[in-house]
Amino acid sequence: MIKEYKNQKPVYQDKETLKQMNLACGMIFQNYNLFPHLSIQENITLSLIKVLKMRPELAKEKAEELLKKIGLGEKKNQYPCNLSGGQQQRASIARTLAIEPDILFMDEPTSALDPELVGEVLKIIKQLASEKRTMIIVTHEISFAREIADRIIFMDKGEIIEEGTAEEVIDNPKQERTKTFLTRYQNQTK
Repeated sequence: MIKEYKNQKPVYQDKETLKQMNLACGMIFQNYNLFPHLSIQENITLSLIKVLKMRPELAKEKAEELLKKIGLGEKKNQYPCNLSGGQQQRASIARTLAIEPDILFMDEPTSALDPELVGEVLKIIKQLASEKRTMIIVTHEISFAREIADRIIFMDKGEIIEEGTAEEVIDNPKQERTKTFLTRYQNQTK
């Protein structure tokens, strides 16, 4: 809902409310979106220092803890171009976790990865799921979705076609569009 207009542009919320909303939602992109000119540690500490006004030494400590948690502690001074795609995606996840968002949004977190690297990212996401973090994940990894999802929503062209538990949507789909997709997926994985 539009709150007001300023300079003929809609203002939806005041700056502080928008900041709080942005901090509550962490986004993990399919193409990592790491700053190439910053080390992995600097990629993580930047928002902590600039946005959250955290002291640099505390931000570094937090970054080091997160990097150790995801298995990249020894890579903290590396630049993104020196890391594999899986390592870059894990660094992206660490950067997002640093702000401690209430909800994690992941847009195809494994789609830009070689099949060999998919597993290392899925392992981190499974770990986050075991911590009972709220996550909304867009994925074509059906077996992975079945394993970790509480709810599955199948969409086509921006519309919800079917939703329910993994058993309802994946194992017993009701809609023809869902059945067609799953049949095609199962044929590709055989």
